[in-house]
Formats: sequence, structure tokens, C-alpha cells
Amino acid sequence: MILYGRNPVKEAIVANQKIEKIYIQYGSQGAGIDEIYNYAKKNHIPISTMDKRKFIDFAKTNGINIDSSQGVIAVTPLVKFLTLEELITRAFESESKTIVAVDGITDPQNLGAIIRTIECSGAIGLILPESNSSPINPTVAKASAGALAHCTIAKVHSLPVALKDIANAGFQIIGTDANSTTLYNQMDYSEPHCIIIGSE
Repeated sequence: MILYGRNPVKEAIVANQKIEKIYIQYGSQGAGIDEIYNYAKKNHIPISTMDKRKFIDFAKTNGINIDSSQGVIAVTPLVKFLTLEELITRAFESESKTIVAVDGITDPQNLGAIIRTIECSGAIGLILPESNSSPINPTVAKASAGALAHCTIAKVHSLPVALKDIANAGFQIIGTDANSTTLYNQMDYSEPHCIIIGSE
């Protein structure tokens, strides 16, 4: 997978995400670039300065807007997904008992924003259906502002089956509705629960 942007790449290094190589566009400067160089050196990650034209071509080949790259592109292995059972186990072992499931979130920007919110809220992880959902791609990583590197994700074949399994494991299933009269901060989250975020 290709990861780009100064903060997403830095956060991936901090989270000990496997990175095969980092490319910096020649002439890129600033504190963010300096941090990436320092973190990469400490973590023994190969880093290379690339000629501007080659960098632009590399970005275009991977569908990356050159401005969005901020002069930094990292090559990483695909995201390692957990099984649903592994995610449930982690939730029971964690102080947070919140799992989020997405249903019909096909826009990678929205999925990235949800992943960012999951990390900020302290939820333990995400259930991601294989179909009718955005794949984890560079746009998701960029929109997550680095949170993807810290988010635990279980990929499932069928969301209804997964929700049934998680309910049988003792989780309360909570749906979201823009027209609901109950606000999210009025709910009791003391017991294990799974919040479903529906389609755009």
C-alpha cells in the first residue's frame, strides 16, 4: 500500500507500522520532514530523496495528488486485518468496550474520517465489511490523518452475520440515525457495545 502526507507517514512510523521505504521529494523542507528523517533513521527505515519529476510521476502512477503528498510517500505492506474473534477478544481485554461497524461507507474520505474519530474517541477497533465498503487505500490513510496506523480493523464477509456473532458474544448493538432524539453522549456505554455507522 502507498501512504502519503507528512503526518500519516510520521504516525505510521511512531505506531511501528511496517514501512518498506520512504520517498522524499527533492527540496521538501520543514519540521515535519526533519521528524520523518529522524524517525526513519531511529527505526532503520530506508529513506530516499527523489528528483521532483520522478516524484511527481511516482505520485501520479499511484493516483496521488502531488499537493496532498506534501512531498512524502511511503511504501507499506497491506493493512493486517484481524479476525472478528480477535477483535472481540481485544475488546474484552481493553478498558474500552466500544467497537464500531460501518455499513455502506463507500467514500474513502468518510471512512478515513471515521477511523480518525475511532482513534480519538478511544474505541477499540472497526468492523469493515468486504462488500459495499471503501477499501483501505491511500486516500483513507490520508483522510485518517495518521489514525489508520493505530486502528485495529476486522474485515468480515457479512456484516449481518458479524453483528449476530458479536451480539452473541455479549455486545449491545447500537444503531445511529440522524433523526434520532437520543444523542450519542446520552447513551450508557458501560457494557460492551458495537456502534453501527450507516451509509452516506
